[in-house]
Amino acid sequence: MSFRPRLLIVGEPGFGQSSHLAPAVIHALEKFTVYTLDIPVLFGISTTSPEETCSQVSCFPVIQKPV
Repeated sequence: MSFRPRLLIVGEPGFGQSSHLAPAVIHALEKFTVYTLDIPVLFGISTTSPEETCSQVSCFPVIQKPV
């Protein structure tokens, strides 16, 4: 089973959730990089703290990013 994040936009019918707000939110989120962090990954490496592991996971793809 895989985890798929979701975003719920709630409001009264006719207030533009699906026609205006949802497309604008999706467009705004396109510029962000998404990382998957699992608890076993964070706590599985006994030589580093969870904070250091999180930092390594988030910095490594930036270094490996194709030019």
